[in-house]
Amino acid sequence: VIAVCDKEAAERCPIFPAEKERLHWPFADPSALAGDREANLARTREIRDEIRSAVERFVAERFPGTR
Repeated sequence: VIAVCDKEAAERCPIFPAEKERLHWPFADPSALAGDREANLARTREIRDEIRSAVERFVAERFPGTR
């Protein structure tokens, strides 16, 4: 299980019955952003890109040779 919430929300993450491993990847919560629409949109895109990079690194490390 990979949780992608911030530290505060991680405490409320659900428990999965057959969970073998839990990874916590803390990312900012886009719904909690304050500011104007354009600034929030830009930051949301940054968070999206951070998540994409983390997933790509995870796949490369755990499953070498796959894409």
